[in-house]
Amino acid sequence: MISKNLIEKLEKLLAQMPAVWDGRKAILEMRDSGYPHWKQMEWIGFYF
Repeated sequence: MISKNLIEKLEKLLAQMPAVWDGRKAILEMRDSGYPHWKQMEWIGFYF
């Protein structure tokens, strides 16, 4: 069973996430950070 504490933590984290992601900005951010999978088509899963 999921604890109330865990749900509260997840709610806080999700509230900080932007509602809309700019794909170009996200990919360039991953590239500039040195993330090796920034070129893959599944970038959104890695970015998340």
